[in-house]
Amino acid sequence: MDIKAIAFDLDGTLLHSSKTFTDRTLDMISTMKKRGLILVIATGRGLEKARKFYETLDLDTPLVCYNGSCVHDIHQSKDLYAMNIEDEIASEIVHQAKNHEIALHAYSNHQLIYEKPYSMANPLDLGSGIIGKVVCFDDIKHKVFNKALYIGNEEKVDAAKQELEKQFPGQLSMTYSWPQYLEIVHAEADKSVGIAKVLAGYRIQASQTMAFGDAENDIGMLRWAGHGVAMENAMKEVKQVTAHHAGSCDEDGVARYIEQYFNL
Repeated sequence: MDIKAIAFDLDGTLLHSSKTFTDRTLDMISTMKKRGLILVIATGRGLEKARKFYETLDLDTPLVCYNGSCVHDIHQSKDLYAMNIEDEIASEIVHQAKNHEIALHAYSNHQLIYEKPYSMANPLDLGSGIIGKVVCFDDIKHKVFNKALYIGNEEKVDAAKQELEKQFPGQLSMTYSWPQYLEIVHAEADKSVGIAKVLAGYRIQASQTMAFGDAENDIGMLRWAGHGVAMENAMKEVKQVTAHHAGSCDEDGVARYIEQYFNL
């Protein structure tokens, strides 16, 4: 298989659990760029939370963020594609969070907003340096979310998820990045959609793409890619969608896999 592009999830995949890139990973990225491969970051993180990692890797491709609901050109500071959650559904997401007593974090126009900081800090955000804006969701007349995130007790989060599924069947994509963290985006948003839009500009097809991921929100792109790779630390259901497995994110799993595959 002639691989021309590689897509990477960040947390639990390309990033060490300390939220840093190892030297081995950085060397691998540098080598693959020199070889002419197209490298794409596809993350559930928001634009600003992903920006510093993108810049560390010194990439020139558009960034796929919010689980694929947005493709952003960082160098030109503009969205190339966006599929947002509009007011009616966004308002119900707010209502269900309050009804089930769970925390809601949302991104609106790339700004992290919430009503009060959640005591159980999101492990994906630790050390990000991004400070959200405290708001009253009910005071926002027209709600538009890039992405929403429920945080809290697993049973309560799942109950809220089921209510949204009943009211808006087929209109939302809801996936877990951690057991207590439910990420909510537009139904047509998926990392695979964002990656496909980026690679279309390079005339690269799914069959020519390798992708790495570890969580439920990575399943779509692992199935889409011609060569999907699940991490050793991946959720069980993620490992089941592909026969290709890499080592743990804490053991340079991605770098080791690529070194072996491309005979580096």
